[in-house]
Parts: sequence; C-alpha cells; structure tokens
Amino acid sequence: MIKSNSNTKVKLLRNLKSKKYRYQYKMYLVEGYQIALDYLKYSRNIEFAVISEEFDKINDIKRLKEDLEINIIDKDIFNRISDTKNSQGIILVVNFEDYKISEIINKKKLILIDGIQDPGNLGTIIRTCDAFNVGGVITLEKTVDLYNSKTVRASMGSIPRLPVVVCDSNDEVLKILKNSGFKILSSTPRFNIDIKNLECKEKIALVIGNEGSGVSEKIINVSDDLVGINMKGDIESLNAGIAAGILIYEITN
Repeated sequence: MIKSNSNTKVKLLRNLKSKKYRYQYKMYLVEGYQIALDYLKYSRNIEFAVISEEFDKINDIKRLKEDLEINIIDKDIFNRISDTKNSQGIILVVNFEDYKISEIINKKKLILIDGIQDPGNLGTIIRTCDAFNVGGVITLEKTVDLYNSKTVRASMGSIPRLPVVVCDSNDEVLKILKNSGFKILSSTPRFNIDIKNLECKEKIALVIGNEGSGVSEKIINVSDDLVGINMKGDIESLNAGIAAGILIYEITN
C-alpha cells in the first residue's frame, strides 16, 4: 500500500490535475467507479489504476482487465488527491487518445467545437455525439481542455469510444475539411436554414460556438451556410449543450 505523499505515483496524480503537466506527460485522470468501468471496457490507453484502501469493488475491475496495474493507496492521501467531494475510491491514469484529423476525414458527420469554455458543456456534447454515432469531434482553438476532469466526467466514458481531435490551427482544419468535401455549417441564432429543413446527405461539419459569443465571425465568414433552431418562445438562445443536442439529433436522423 502507498502511504507516502512523496511516492512517484502520488506526485504524478497531483501533477495531472494541471493542464500543463497533462500535456507534458500526455496523460489524464479518470475518476469514479462507473466511468472507470466504461474506460476498462473501451480504452486501450490505461496506464494504471489507483484505488483507496476502502475501495471494495476491486474484483469488478480485475474481471474487466486482468493485467491492469492496481495501486492501493492510503485513504487520506487518496481523498486529498480526489477531485470530487464524495470520492468513489478509484482513479485511472490514461494516456491521451491523440487522434489526428486524417483518421476522421472519411466520416460523413463531424462536430466542431469553437471556443466553448464550460467543461460540462464540452463533455455533454461529446457524450451526445457518441450517442448518435457522429463520426468525430474537433475542438478548435480557445476551447476548454478536452482532458479537464469535469469534461471527462461529463463525457461519461465517451472519450475512448469517439474520435476527438484537439486542433492547434482553425485555418488549417477548415482548409482540410473543405478540400475533403465537407460543407461547413455554423450554428447561430442568425440562421438561414432551420436545422429541421437541412438536407443531410452530404458530408457536414457542424460548428457549435461559445456559450456567450457564439461561433466566431472568422469561422462564420468562411462557412458554407448558417443553421439554427426555430424556437417557439421569446428567449434568444439555449444552453450550448442543449442546443448542440438538438442540432446533432437533427443532422443524424
């Protein structure tokens, strides 16, 4: 059992709570029993697991992955590392998925995330894309970190099942998509096409914008068209995660 705060694995866990170190080591944390089960079923990138000495479901973990390295840690040290108020006693250390745009360019439907800042919204959108078999997600510049602990929790195990590309250059991604035959559609309240009336047979890359400012003007200006949701009430806009859910449902059905 690990009982020292100076243990190398304890230090790694603490470091991986910071974006700087996540990208330095190309690893991230997955915390919680149910999401750990999903990762053990679908991810090939798990480095090791750390469990509290109080964790009582170790046999469930071993049944899913017999060769998993499991480290038992003092409960007080574990609780100090934990990112949740009521820890479920298990954390996985997982290597980045590290998808490239070339791996999803042959898909029919892609979702682009432009500057969303709320990790819960990003995780929810990824989970929704997984539910409706979207070909992949691309997070554009200034979007919250894919591997933020709140994003990971909100995605509920979808990150290892769905290709998510973290992009460094919006211009480069948009150029690649256009050259590959994608129609770039930006979602905005100032839309030309009601999403319900959209012809969805062609390759579509749908852009979901920032919670407050929406899709950036630069992306709107290079979009092939603007789509939106025809709402019956007087409100101006929906929560980004909810709006994305409606839009994703419509383009995949």
